[in-house]
Amino acid sequence: TDYVYQYANARVAALYKRSPAEMVGQRVEDIVGPERARQIEQEVPRTLAGERVVIERRIAAAPGRAALVMLVT
Repeated sequence: TDYVYQYANARVAALYKRSPAEMVGQRVEDIVGPERARQIEQEVPRTLAGERVVIERRIAAAPGRAALVMLVT
């Protein structure tokens, strides 16, 4: 199954240096890369099954800026 963005908010889109409109319709793997996409593909079925899933992600920052730690629920 290809996971495709149906929605992206401005904050998340900015993390990937895109606009929300640029992300919608794109495959997750094309935006986040194959390794991160595999992680997401393992998490989504759990949430669709009703499980409350909380994931902590560390996102690398531009030089001179602190890394971002994001909680995804």
